[in-house]
Amino acid sequence: MSKHLPDPPTTRPTAPRRGPDRPSKGGAAKGRPQNRQSGKAPSASGQPAQERLGRPGRPRSAGKHAAIIDAAGALFLANGFDRTTMDAVAERAGVSKQTVYSHFDNKAALFQAVVRQVRLSYLSDLPAVAGDPRPLPERLTAVGRQFVRLITSNQAVAMFRVLVAQSGAGTDEPPAATHRSDGRSPGVPRGGRQSALYYEAGPMMLIDGIRRVMTAALAAGDLEGADADRITMDFVALLKGDVHMRRVLGLPVDLSDAAVEAHAARCVETLLRAYRPVSSPSAAISSARMGDIK
Repeated sequence: MSKHLPDPPTTRPTAPRRGPDRPSKGGAAKGRPQNRQSGKAPSASGQPAQERLGRPGRPRSAGKHAAIIDAAGALFLANGFDRTTMDAVAERAGVSKQTVYSHFDNKAALFQAVVRQVRLSYLSDLPAVAGDPRPLPERLTAVGRQFVRLITSNQAVAMFRVLVAQSGAGTDEPPAATHRSDGRSPGVPRGGRQSALYYEAGPMMLIDGIRRVMTAALAAGDLEGADADRITMDFVALLKGDVHMRRVLGLPVDLSDAAVEAHAARCVETLLRAYRPVSSPSAAISSARMGDIK
């Protein structure tokens, strides 16, 4: 009797018998191994960490990126900066709002991307022009031609009109200065933050690109009499001339290839008369080229 009584406890494994019962109630025993295999541990928000953080490392769709920029560009032109929402951009682009934010941190970044796309579509090769082996007049004429095409394009003119209309809305006071003598923005103007965003992503980058060309020309001895900033701003003013004003005001202006080429060439000739040294290695070539263009 004494030997028989101790036997049942040693032969009754209570834990093994209870183990199989737990999965049948809640499935907890099976759920944990599945989580470890998938690697998607629930976060504090109850969602997988990768999804909540925007799926890090996942390549973004170039097609969606372009669609977002196109949709935003159309809405900014139609409604202005303030009245364009990220929800409206997502709806027009056919994507979710989360997708929009996965490509752009905020509306300001999206707005600058729109301006940058327009700029690059006309002046994508400006940095390379500084090292172009062609004579300076030809390089400057190429830059001038692209610049005029950009500032008179439908997108640039429409955006310019919208920003001018919004920058002074609700006040008779002139806006604060939007640029310094070197073309750089000193900060956010009182006339509107969107104007500063536009200037920094568009005109200021254009001016920086032209400045690189002038800096290279000064270093090569093809220009003298002023620094690169002064020469750059003079060239920009010459290129804009009456062409940009008439285009913005909706007045007739000849923008044919021949007219734009002739306008750019005249601006280059005027600039070189002011800043080209008489002993410049390309002086003779420059005069000949300008005569051919005329």
